[in-house]
This record gives sequence, structure tokens and C-alpha cells, in this order.
Amino acid sequence: MASRMISKFEKYWSVIHSALAIATALDPKFKMRLIEFYFPQIYESHYVAEIKRVRELCCDLMTFYSSKSRTIEEPQRSTSTPYSTSKRDGSSSKTSLVNRKDRHLKFEKFVSNVENDVNNVKSKLDCYLDESLLLRTEDFNILQWWKLNGVKYNVLYEIAKDVLAVPITIVASESAFSIGGRHVGPHHSQIHEN
Repeated sequence: MASRMISKFEKYWSVIHSALAIATALDPKFKMRLIEFYFPQIYESHYVAEIKRVRELCCDLMTFYSSKSRTIEEPQRSTSTPYSTSKRDGSSSKTSLVNRKDRHLKFEKFVSNVENDVNNVKSKLDCYLDESLLLRTEDFNILQWWKLNGVKYNVLYEIAKDVLAVPITIVASESAFSIGGRHVGPHHSQIHEN
């Protein structure tokens, strides 16, 4: 029975620990240092790979969010001339050549933007992670901190808004790891007006 409970726990833990690690990295009181402290205790021999994986997840999120914000800020504009079949004087071949050159220019711009984004993402993330940790206080509001520092770390701010605002769970742990099936109590089976 205990082995079934452990296997069920490990199934959920393997998925959720990445989200929790990213949320921890986004906390300016802990950043990656808390992960670097606890992962050797949790993962023993393969902790280095787990720490690297969390950092790569952060980089992937930064790349995704920066490309997402770039597409919102710079709407796609089509500057190519449409292909015309109505003219028979050879202008369609000129149009095709213009389209091909335009596509090549767009590709070069895309490659340049991707390379710049990767370097910018790493440097912004590294700058944030390399800053000293904030002192832990009782009245610290992490969402307010990110709101105030959103100009400095605009992409990280967008990630923090999405990651830190998500409730981790609303299911009682007894229910999540129960091997006896679902049990709905009387107060869960009724809808109350208040």
C-alpha cells in the first residue's frame, strides 16, 4: 500500500516541482539559491542536472514570453507585393522576385531577432539572479515587488504575474494521495448560496 502511495506522490511531484522551482526562482528573497541549497538534499547524486533543468526552464520561459511580447508590440506587416496574374507583360516575374527578396529579408531579420532575444534573455535573467537576495520580512508582498520592478525586468514581470498568481492546489492532500478512491463529504456535495 505504501509503495502505491509513493508512486502516486512521485508522479505528481515530478510535474509540480518544476512549477514550484520556477516560483521560488521568481521570489527575490530566495531566487536560485534556495534551490541550490535544497536540491542536493532532495536529489542527492543528480542534483546538478535538476538545478540545470530548472535554470533551462527559466530561460525557455523568458524566450517564450519575450517572443510573445515582441509579436504583440510589433504586429506583422506585409510589405510584399501580391502576385498578379492579370498582367501578361512580365511584371508577374518581377513581383515573384520582389516576394522572394522580401522573404529572405524577413528571414534574416527573424534570425537576428532570435539571436538577440536569446542573448538578451540570458543577460536579463542572469542580472536578476545575480542580484543579492532581499531580506525576508513579515510584510513583504512579492506581487507588489514585481509590479515596482516590472520596468527593470519587464519579461520576468510578465512571467511572475502568470506563475505567482496561480493557486497551487485546492485539493486536500489526503484526497490527492488516497488510494481508496474519491470520497465526497456532505458539505462538498451541496452548493451553498454564500
